[in-house]
Amino acid sequence: METQHAEAALTEDQFRELKKKAAEGDEAAAMAILRHFEPFMQQYCVWIGMPREDAMQSMRLAMLEWIKGQGSD
Repeated sequence: METQHAEAALTEDQFRELKKKAAEGDEAAAMAILRHFEPFMQQYCVWIGMPREDAMQSMRLAMLEWIKGQGSD
């Protein structure tokens, strides 16, 4: 059976700081945001009408575009 490791939840201030750093090009901050949302994306990809891998890739791309300020808010 697969064990899930729960990460500590980010506070709003921590998240804003990570997003600011990621928007400025900090790759580690962007990856931290993606890791934080990964469990949610795994759950929601079943509702997207495409293979799981494609759905996850689409959500990751959308998240990165949003972080960089290129996506819609």
